[in-house]
Amino acid sequence: MEYMNFFIFVGNFILIALAWAMTYTGLPGEPAAILGTLMGIDFIAGVSAARKSGLVVSSQRMRVGIISKFGVLTIPLVMALTAKGLGADLNWLVNWSISLFILSESYSIIANIYAYKTGKVVPEFDAVAAVLKRVRGLLDNFDKREN
Repeated sequence: MEYMNFFIFVGNFILIALAWAMTYTGLPGEPAAILGTLMGIDFIAGVSAARKSGLVVSSQRMRVGIISKFGVLTIPLVMALTAKGLGADLNWLVNWSISLFILSESYSIIANIYAYKTGKVVPEFDAVAAVLKRVRGLLDNFDKREN
């Protein structure tokens, strides 16, 4: 029972920290909520597709999936905090990344439903790599302007 109280405390702390950061940075709440909802649906669809295909769904694998989803949620937040810290207007980048993650989660949900129905796995789209590539391009351009 002590572990449960600890997890509730940590969960509440994370929610409060996220709410503060979203308010502080002006991160759009509705798209972030949509992304979080789609991630929850994708998680359930992914577990269902894995079970249907006979894969072992362990608590360890589920924990890794949840941590991965949480990591994706923090990317736009980190970008918004970075922009605020630099005094730069990078709202377009934050909004673009959230939109890309929403599209990626939608694709993943549809792919998981397809895999559940047909047993055929569809290749995933790596939205994190696409965002990383865009941020890298911005860093390269920024570095060239400074030199």
